[in-house]
Amino acid sequence: MTNRLDGAQRLLLADVLGDSPETVIPVHLLRQGLCHAWISGNLERPVGAVVQSTSLMENPWAFGEAEVIWRLLKYATGWWTANVTATLAPSLGAVLERETKGRAHLYDDVYHTLTRAGSSFRSSEVRRLLIDDEPLIAKYMGTPTWTYSEGFEPMAAGAVVDGRLVGLAHVSAVTEGLADIGVSTLEPWRGRGFATAATSIVAKVVRDSGRTPVWSAGEGNAASLRVLAKVGFKEVSRRTYVSLADD
Repeated sequence: MTNRLDGAQRLLLADVLGDSPETVIPVHLLRQGLCHAWISGNLERPVGAVVQSTSLMENPWAFGEAEVIWRLLKYATGWWTANVTATLAPSLGAVLERETKGRAHLYDDVYHTLTRAGSSFRSSEVRRLLIDDEPLIAKYMGTPTWTYSEGFEPMAAGAVVDGRLVGLAHVSAVTEGLADIGVSTLEPWRGRGFATAATSIVAKVVRDSGRTPVWSAGEGNAASLRVLAKVGFKEVSRRTYVSLADD
């Protein structure tokens, strides 16, 4: 049986998925009500599950067996690549090729954690961002407002140049023990160490909160992987994006 989950059921699925570097984002989405979710089978032990962010519909997280995931993905709209375990990716790719007559493309998402004090980097333009900086963050993110989901000071740092935020590292998802960090810098300001300095600040804030920092980066994202290595993050696992190739 396939079920689209309501609010209470999404909370139960979050508990089933558990607290790990690979699940911190979908668990956060489930607990904050920021997603759609479907399962196949019993909620306490589903044979498949799909979690689709309502703001980033293109890349749902999927768990379970390949054939079941394919059936569940039919309920999701607007997706083009599914995030699954690395061991499951070839099987799901084969199902996509069989069902669509296309060619599957696999791309690894590499998960890193920082389990000890990270290296510290400083830049005169980079500082921790607080509640009063919400307008700066919102403008950078292109949203009307930006509010940290827990309601406390944001776990964020950024490069501020002439009163404008040009680079940002911030916690985008939290669980009891983990916090996922997202980092970006506007193109004209890259290569100046802003991302490394901001990441080192946020990583310390996360560790001070009692959580472990998590950061995932695509296997071909050399710039992100360099920043991770500088600060002291270590690879712990991989998931894989499975999509249909353009050609």
